Amino acid sequence: GVEGEVVARETGEPVHRAHVFLRPLEQPEFSGMLGSLIASEGVKSEDWTDSDGRFSFERIAPGEYELIVQPARGGKDQAPLAGSDPQFIEVIDGRIERGVKVELPPALTIKGMVVDSTGAPIDGASIAGARKGTRDPRPARTKSGEDGSFVLSPVSVGTYTLSCTAKDFSAPLPVE
Repeated sequence: GVEGEVVARETGEPVHRAHVFLRPLEQPEFSGMLGSLIASEGVKSEDWTDSDGRFSFERIAPGEYELIVQPARGGKDQAPLAGSDPQFIEVIDGRIERGVKVELPPALTIKGMVVDSTGAPIDGASIAGARKGTRDPRPARTKSGEDGSFVLSPVSVGTYTLSCTAKDFSAPLPVE
């Protein structure tokens, strides 16, 4: 198993209701229609931290795993936080990896404008941002306002791939 805690990097305070993902680095192969569905979702375990920022995964198969933590969305009880960098954990048969500590950095934002080929703003476009080099299970998402502006948050330091779709546009909009 794996046990640990999630804290805010700046304050050391425990992070309540953070979403913790534990995924094997090597995904098993599946066959058939059900196998295709399972493979498309990936095999992962999920947990949420308690009021002390603690999480626990029991009965985990031996192997190498990636641990990613996302803060609760819309949490009003603490400063905005971004997701963690991936941590790599090796689970050995019969052992529990205790004392795993994950620090969530302060949240950053990506601001931008969504416009059509004539430069006119696009209202209500859906924007998603995924951090390059990670298998983040929950990319940041937002919508553009009437003036085409958007704010994508929370994000942490890194390079992001943004995608944008909008009603009445047949293909995803290019992002610059």
